[in-house]
Formats: sequence, structure tokens, C-alpha cells
Amino acid sequence: MYGTNPKEVEKSKKIFALFISSSQEIVFDPRTDEAAKATFSEVFSHLVKFLQYMMLNGIYFSWISAYEFHPFGVVAARDGYISSPSNIICLRQLANNFSIALLYQLLLTFFGEGLVAISSILTGLRFRKMMENPVFTSASPSDFWGQKWNLVIHENLKRGVYKPVRKRFSRNVAMVSSFVASGIFHEWILLVIYFRNYSECQDIRPCYKPVLGGALSFFAWNAVLVFLEYATGGVSIMPKFAAALPRFLRSLLVVFLALPLAHVFTKPYIDGHLFHDFRVALPILVKVS
Repeated sequence: MYGTNPKEVEKSKKIFALFISSSQEIVFDPRTDEAAKATFSEVFSHLVKFLQYMMLNGIYFSWISAYEFHPFGVVAARDGYISSPSNIICLRQLANNFSIALLYQLLLTFFGEGLVAISSILTGLRFRKMMENPVFTSASPSDFWGQKWNLVIHENLKRGVYKPVRKRFSRNVAMVSSFVASGIFHEWILLVIYFRNYSECQDIRPCYKPVLGGALSFFAWNAVLVFLEYATGGVSIMPKFAAALPRFLRSLLVVFLALPLAHVFTKPYIDGHLFHDFRVALPILVKVS
């Protein structure tokens, strides 16, 4: 639409159709500009990881769902917004937010590995992984969002928002536009998931009315973090001592920069019982009484 698609997808109608319709990113061979073929070992590896993450999600889900997804106690205001600064810096709230962030990573990796495996089996092509272990391997906020977290959405925002805006405006304007678009997209997701059906109010899903604005606030905060990173010339906005820490600890510092507002993003999914629906796909332990 904006002339921002990879040049490789224009080489044939078949590849273009697959590129547009696929839920995953096709990998292209840089030597030939052709869609890379998936090997048996690659597909088998994705299937093994899919099963591994199914079990890992089952274990983690069994634990966190036993506490109604607040393993360290309920802290946030009832309306999902920040009623006082104490909600931002409360250690229990930060711990809850981190536990949900890890749940998101596990679930997205689980479904991502499955989608890549299925896509490769059906098409014979190689597809890019959805997640690159962002919680434990990110070097900065921009690295987290640009190179690690949900790369399918990242690439779509990059082609559909960032690059078109960047043609006319600065990098910061394009970056903020991408985060705002992501926030609006996630607000729309809430409206779709929790579309109210007043004739079926026996179940919480048709009756639950999410408070909007949390997703936009969360992504706006992350836009601020990336802006501060850009403003310092690409230098990490974390303290200098972080450079001496192990990589996973540096990554945790990056994640914790975003956590103060994470609960305003995740609250509708928890209160609306969306996470409970994942039980059908996972081997979990449930307390009977």
C-alpha cells in the first residue's frame, strides 16, 4: 500500500499472496531474494519447541491461575488506572506485572512456534520466529520492542506506520506514531473480545465492559522510554553500572522500566477471564476444592 513491502514479495503473485495472507513473516534468502525453503530439521525443531512450551505454559499457568493471576496479591485500583503514585512503585504490583509479562511471553512463544511449524508444513517455506526471548535478552527498550517482542506485529507496524510516517517526519515522530497505532490497535482488540451481548449475561464474557485507555497509556509510556533512549544518542537510559551486569539482569532492568504501567494494560484481560480460555490448550493442574 505504501511501497514499504520487501522487494522480494513482488517477484511472484504466489509469494505476494502468501506474504499478505500469512500470520507469520516469510524468511527470504539474501543471496537469491527467493523465499527460503524450510528443512525437515527446522520444522521438527519448531514442533519440539511447541510441545516444550505447551508443558512449560501448563506448569506456569497452573501456578499463576491458582492466584487469579495476582500471585503477589491484588494492589491496583479497581478501575484499572493509577489512583496514586504508590501503585507505580509498589513492589508487589511490579512483581505481579512481571509475572503477567512472563505469561504473555510464554503464551506468545507457544502459539508462535506452533504457527511457524504449521505454516512451514503447509507451504514448505521458512518463517521468522515470533518471539526472541525478550524478557531475558533485551539490551534496551528499542531492542525489546524492535528486535525481540512479537516480531510479526512489529514488522506490520514498521511497514504500515513507521516507514510511511518516516518519509515525511523525524524518527521520533515515526516511532511515537507506531506506539500510538499499537495502543489503538490493542484498544480495538478489547472491543472485539468483549463485545457485549446483553441477552447472554449468564457468562462473564458477554457482560464484562472493559475500561478503555489502558493499552494506549501503556504504549505511550513505552514511547517515552524509547524517546529517552534516542535522546541520549542510543546510549542505554539505565544506570552505568548495568553494563557490568550479566545480560539477563540487564534485560530485567529494561523490562522493569515498562512494568509500572503494565497493569493498566493487562487488567481487562484478567478481569474479563480471557486467560481462563487458554486452559483448553494447556495441560494444567486445577484445584478441585
